[in-house]
Amino acid sequence: MEIFPIKKFQQEQDLGLDKIIYNRGVRATTTADLLEHMDTLIFDLAPSKIFINIGSNDIGFNVPENVFLANYDTILQQIKEKLPDTVVYVMAYYPILIFGQ
Repeated sequence: MEIFPIKKFQQEQDLGLDKIIYNRGVRATTTADLLEHMDTLIFDLAPSKIFINIGSNDIGFNVPENVFLANYDTILQQIKEKLPDTVVYVMAYYPILIFGQ
């Protein structure tokens, strides 16, 4: 969620958290893009929790469903293998409007 202002919330408000929250949302990122950058976006941080919301752009860019689902599976498998103690929360998709259809 690219523009969610978590950094601002952490700096300006006392959230009572003992951990840093990173927002790695990047505009127009697809599952294939995330797979190419898993090290810098996820693994280098070694997070204890991941809230993942990826795939809406795949749908909007007409990525074939089998490709999108295979990429998503690979993303989750890599996280499980490299960060076995990390808890992953898969966020629900929100509706998108595909113009021209």
